[in-house]
Amino acid sequence: MPSHHHGSELSRRRFLVGSAAGAGALAGPSLIGARQAAAATQYSLTVVNNTNEDWDFGLFQEPGGVGPTGLMPLVWLAKYVRASTPGHFSWHLGYSFVWAQTGKLVPGLSTFTARERVAADPANLAQNQIRFGVNSTQWPRFLHGSAISNPQQGSLYIRQLASVPADTLSVGIGQGGYPVFAVQAQPGRTTRFTPQNGRYILAAGPNLAGGDVLDTEAITSRVVISYNGTFAMQATLNADHTWTVND
Repeated sequence: MPSHHHGSELSRRRFLVGSAAGAGALAGPSLIGARQAAAATQYSLTVVNNTNEDWDFGLFQEPGGVGPTGLMPLVWLAKYVRASTPGHFSWHLGYSFVWAQTGKLVPGLSTFTARERVAADPANLAQNQIRFGVNSTQWPRFLHGSAISNPQQGSLYIRQLASVPADTLSVGIGQGGYPVFAVQAQPGRTTRFTPQNGRYILAAGPNLAGGDVLDTEAITSRVVISYNGTFAMQATLNADHTWTVND
């Protein structure tokens, strides 16, 4: 039976992966700053574990097209589902800027735990960019202001100021209250994120937890699912570890 707790690096990398739309409904870090998150449509996924083993189910996303250098997908949300039972996930499309104190970001080993979250909107030029730096008290924080002179709708921008220490902190974007992607914060760097709505991947295996920095080379199989106008779907992990997905 797979362990519900994090173990060795080897056990963390050995998980079988399938894909489906989804993410979970758990409380995330508190919203920081004056921006208000827009009302968003709720999506849901029912995961059915038809194996005779208990598994952690983790949801994550992958960027479409070319992402920024060093972009790393995170386990977006995770849920422990016992054998022959269902699990339920729900999420919305509201975005946020997030940062974490990670040290050097390493796939398969690092964990991103958001220390601050500020609502973001790729469609709003007043809310799709932010600055990140260290203030006079030496505490990292987000700072409202311009990140780039000509921001484009559909993208999110984080300008990392010269006060940011190298290889110590990470910045990223979240969705539905949880971190989705992260990059290593570097002084003087501006990072552009281009969210890809409707692209969700479901993994089943031992020792999956929200915020884990994924080693994508460990992923052995996947299916990309778009909701295409529907808001509720079901993914079943069959006894032979294949996946069945339907709405």
